[in-house]
Amino acid sequence: MDGNIREEIKKSAEYFKKNWIDFAKVLQDVNQSKLFENWGYKSDFEYARKELYIKKETVMKLINSYNYLLEENYDFKSKDSLPSLDSLHELSKLKLKFNDQNNEENSANIYQQVKNEVFDKDLSSSTIKKRVDEFTSDESDESVDEKSGLNAEQRKKALFYLKRLASLLQNQKTPANIINSLEEIAEYFNG
Repeated sequence: MDGNIREEIKKSAEYFKKNWIDFAKVLQDVNQSKLFENWGYKSDFEYARKELYIKKETVMKLINSYNYLLEENYDFKSKDSLPSLDSLHELSKLKLKFNDQNNEENSANIYQQVKNEVFDKDLSSSTIKKRVDEFTSDESDESVDEKSGLNAEQRKKALFYLKRLASLLQNQKTPANIINSLEEIAEYFNG
């Protein structure tokens, strides 16, 4: 009997791994079409929390990972080769981080190498972070920018979060002056 339960659990885990994409797509559709407003909610996050019992962080992880796969032109028919949700989420953050760096060729090479390892070996999110640290440890710049008072790593983080915020607001009814302000702040940190 233990063997049957164990096999059922394995099948359930495989089912989840392969089908979170469908769930993420539906959440993305609810977000973009603002269906949650028809159901009496102020945001897709409120809807997910109150009706689906899913935290905002989980919704963001699902949608960001799904959008990452769209950006990478992933063949959704081949879900068998799909890395874990956590790995994809970490890879999507890594792509944003490296897109913001000045040394574009080196950043693109590092990103591509890590991406290949994620898809070939299904690296865990913690292993992805370690691999990135290995690649970037020699590039650390501790000099402080006079204008912002931040070192290079802090500026990169600020830009990363600005990009993430802009990405989240892009699908909302955000006034143009707020988007423009975010762009001005990003220019400030780019120096």
